[in-house]
Amino acid sequence: PPPPAGAGGLRLGAAESDGVGGGAAAGGAAAADLAPRLSTSLLLPSLELLSVRQAQDRAVDSAPALLRVRAKVVSAFPTEPALWTVRVDATGAAAASLDGCGAVRHEYRMVLQLQDVTDPDVYLGAALHGAEAETFFSGLPPCDLDEGAYSLAALRRRVEAMCAAPSLEFLLLACRPPPEGGRGPDPHHQGIAFHVARTELHWHSG
Repeated sequence: PPPPAGAGGLRLGAAESDGVGGGAAAGGAAAADLAPRLSTSLLLPSLELLSVRQAQDRAVDSAPALLRVRAKVVSAFPTEPALWTVRVDATGAAAASLDGCGAVRHEYRMVLQLQDVTDPDVYLGAALHGAEAETFFSGLPPCDLDEGAYSLAALRRRVEAMCAAPSLEFLLLACRPPPEGGRGPDPHHQGIAFHVARTELHWHSG
């Protein structure tokens, strides 16, 4: 199941992690000064900071659990940016519907591939969906990205800068999927799903 929905106006923890979008070779100080700076803030910044591998190990024994993880964003799926949002109905299924204002409603639906900063062979996929994604991309409400050229360009800049940053901190919800045909987590299921939760990305340009 997706993580608990976070309100769009949620005030997150004051502690932040910093990442610099892109890098500059010697003599490229001016370019580095113009590169966007990224940081994230978490609801629970006091949790123990884990690597991706440590989070995977911890989740096996403690899921469901919230884990504070430092990782490098390698990519975002789907690979086509226009597919990072979907049209949804009132129950959240991927389908067209109208909201009270008569406009089609959309939500974020993407997965971030996170790489261990100490072992480049270790990865995990973290779902970034719904209200948690709206909190993460604060100031960029989801829309039809085929029609919203400005929103698409702004979202691509943020994702590209995330992938260029050396590392960022995330709060991840680790959980087991429900048993087939049942409700609630399956304690015997060995697979672990990770969701970005209660994390906000901050964009500092210029």
